[in-house]
Amino acid sequence: MLNSSSLFDPSSNITSTLTGGAVGNTKDSFTNALTKNIVAMMVWLVLSVINGSMVHTFLRHSFFYEDPRYIMFIYMVVNDALQLSLVTTLYVVSYIFRQIHASICCLLVMTAVLTTRSTPLILAGMAVERYLSICYPLRYSHLSTVPKPSFEASVEILARLDESENVRTGSVDRV
Repeated sequence: MLNSSSLFDPSSNITSTLTGGAVGNTKDSFTNALTKNIVAMMVWLVLSVINGSMVHTFLRHSFFYEDPRYIMFIYMVVNDALQLSLVTTLYVVSYIFRQIHASICCLLVMTAVLTTRSTPLILAGMAVERYLSICYPLRYSHLSTVPKPSFEASVEILARLDESENVRTGSVDRV
């Protein structure tokens, strides 16, 4: 049975249960926070080594940057590596600093959102490239050239920047 004194007691766990955790904002213990951050950094390190080895292999062999399929793939790898680094940075910074300057936080979050929203566009570009190679095999070499993935990636980035600017200023048209 709940009584009124247990509802407003800061040491009571009932308050955070009733409000969904909004009132009882408890902090992790030092060892728990340290363990979480070490695990997050180890996952980041392992995935960064894997991504770095793929980028290194791509840059070492000229065959890879002559084929649009591999160019789009490496764009995806770099985009995902950047996204993983940003998210891990935000996670660790949230444990280290109690407060962070708004402009730095906004820069990190907006870049993370940009990389997150670029992923489906890069995948769509890869799908179109595969569609062209399967459905138009004789014209594939003329339709899919090396400069086109670079142009496509720059258009994707500009589209994401324009969309994030519209969201920031509140000028998004709703249908």
